[in-house]
Amino acid sequence: MLNNIVLVFITTYTFGLIWYRLSDFILPTYITSLSGEPEERYWVVKFGLRNPSTVDEPDLMPVFSRLAICMYYMLTTLSTVGYGDFYPFSISEKLVSVLIMVICGMIFSVLLGSLIEAFRP
Repeated sequence: MLNNIVLVFITTYTFGLIWYRLSDFILPTYITSLSGEPEERYWVVKFGLRNPSTVDEPDLMPVFSRLAICMYYMLTTLSTVGYGDFYPFSISEKLVSVLIMVICGMIFSVLLGSLIEAFRP
């Protein structure tokens, strides 16, 4: 049981960091040139986790708050709850989030299966 909780935490943390890095650097750098989407359409800028590169002001949100938001978004996405307060905004983020949902749906299925086995007499 404790192993499952730790695995959920590690999965949420890891995919939260991956999601932030994808939305912050990888997708805007490599995909924007192909799709032509402006930087303001990416998740980290849309929800205020960082300022657009056109703004010279430093980011005001502390790193821990960014991490908490990313983990919250990933946990609601991975558990298929999806409250709707944070969501992928650009086309490339939507495509990546579908891939993440499929992968993590399998991870959560395995976790639920082992949880059910733990309570089986």
